[in-house]
Amino acid sequence: GVITTKLLIPSNQTGCLLGKGGAIISEMRKQTRANIRILPKEDLPPCALDSDEMVQIVGDIRAARAALVQVTSRLRSFIHREIGIS
Repeated sequence: GVITTKLLIPSNQTGCLLGKGGAIISEMRKQTRANIRILPKEDLPPCALDSDEMVQIVGDIRAARAALVQVTSRLRSFIHREIGIS
């Protein structure tokens, strides 16, 4: 079956997922075979801040899991760079 996972992230972190011209997100889609996208602002839940973005991952369990691992790994690396942890 197909599963959908959504992650609420700060807007300033979308760049580390998208990459220049969408290169990073395109590569993640190709590698995982999952549909990964940043949803439009109007699709944000009521609990979201104006400065948040929603990442949606859709695919079969293996593809979605692989995509979730890649996305969270990139976000973790970004946060560690921001606060100076290597």
